Amino acid sequence: GTWNAPAGDNAPTSYVIEAGSRPGLNDQGTYVVPAAQTSFGRPTPVGTYFVRVFARNACGTSPASNEVQFAVP
Repeated sequence: GTWNAPAGDNAPTSYVIEAGSRPGLNDQGTYVVPAAQTSFGRPTPVGTYFVRVFARNACGTSPASNEVQFAVP
């Protein structure tokens, strides 16, 4: 998936991606990527997934993005 970097003075230093098998869960993994990266992918078994992204910097971690649902056939 891809996302847009937020605008403003408090730029992220990393992003946290959470993936779950149901809304709000992160039972499929939590991944941290550097701020220069605005996309993430990995081999994924067949199923339906719910993913959200958080921005993180020295001030803390943002609220979650809107959750995105997708299916791997």
